[in-house]
Amino acid sequence: MVLSLDLITGLLSFVFTLFIFSYLIGDNPLFRIAVYIFVGVSSGYIASIAWWQVLELKNMLDLAETVAAGAYAREESRGSHTRTDFPVRDDAKWHKHTVATLVNGTLSLGEKPVTMGRYELQERTY
Repeated sequence: MVLSLDLITGLLSFVFTLFIFSYLIGDNPLFRIAVYIFVGVSSGYIASIAWWQVLELKNMLDLAETVAAGAYAREESRGSHTRTDFPVRDDAKWHKHTVATLVNGTLSLGEKPVTMGRYELQERTY
């Protein structure tokens, strides 16, 4: 589990507030009820943050796999995707969009033609 700054600060604020409440409570039943409510809400909030982080991690891993598969399938260097085994841009073969779809749990790559607008096709030089 990845500990984010939100989760750490949430835990610290929970612990320090619990210390303060435990000092104030003594035998007062109203303070005990307040602590139980606070602990329940804090626990739910922290569990909610942790759950969303788990869901986001899965989506980020899926996206990373998609980008890596698309970059590996493209046998050229274009823009920020550069490859040492294919250092030259190849407009004749690779001037198209790479489209990724998930079919039965398997990543499938396809192609889509590029519609040219007002700009001509030319290699970028920096």
